[in-house]
Amino acid sequence: MAATVPPPANINEYIAAASPSARPILREIRKVIRAAAPDAEETISYRMPAFRQNGILLYFAAFTNHIGVFPPVSGDERLERAVAPYAGPKGNLRFPIDRPIPYDLIRRIVKLRLKQNRERSRAKPAAGAKLPDESRKSAAGRRTPARARQTAKTRAIHPDTQRYNEHVLPAHRDICNLLAIEIGNGLPTAENRIWHAHPVWFLDGNPTVGYSVQKAGVRLMFWSGADFDESALNVVGKKFKDASVFYNDASEVRKSDLRRWLRKAKAIQWDYKNIVRRKGRLERIG
Repeated sequence: MAATVPPPANINEYIAAASPSARPILREIRKVIRAAAPDAEETISYRMPAFRQNGILLYFAAFTNHIGVFPPVSGDERLERAVAPYAGPKGNLRFPIDRPIPYDLIRRIVKLRLKQNRERSRAKPAAGAKLPDESRKSAAGRRTPARARQTAKTRAIHPDTQRYNEHVLPAHRDICNLLAIEIGNGLPTAENRIWHAHPVWFLDGNPTVGYSVQKAGVRLMFWSGADFDESALNVVGKKFKDASVFYNDASEVRKSDLRRWLRKAKAIQWDYKNIVRRKGRLERIG
């Protein structure tokens, strides 16, 4: 098995490893971001160059024929219209290497992200801040308001999954957050991590359930779902035992169905983790 290539230690290393045609573009994008956000911190995240200030401002990366800029632009209609010609299937931006790069658009995106991150940061209560009377009553044993309960649950989402959710289109974000919360509650002993670029939950090392944003919407997939006998899981794998459902709005997620599927996921499992050793043959383990 080939050794895994380690991620670049910093942005200089990333640019040095890029193709000759991409390097000057990457350097200029870095320069534009530095000028627009002089206090931002450079970092490498998901193996890509990124700038951070009150959270991630922007990722950028070199591909074979284009430069990608992430996450999708939202919250400014004029800017959304301006970047629309460059938006890919998930809203992330793709700037062809063989065409002039709209650096001013990138500068405007950074300024917008700075403002949005600053506003989100101000909205968060400071550490050690005094709770309002109603919150103190809740802590003393009274019923916590629904919004506060939701916030507490959202904080329990694995940081990598939370980052994934933050970088999808707003229309998909509510679905992803809802799924992450419900799956975490339904499978409290499962290991959650990013696997093949999207959030997956594992039981005893076996992939059990996960979701991903696709053209058709947010796909919720159970690796053993074909055996659940659930008509709503109507996208069934042709080769293995997986079954899926697509959502385009959080209101479409029926929690009672999801919780029932999660109970079945614990009881009905196929041994995917050993599929390579068994040369593609699946065996049922639950």
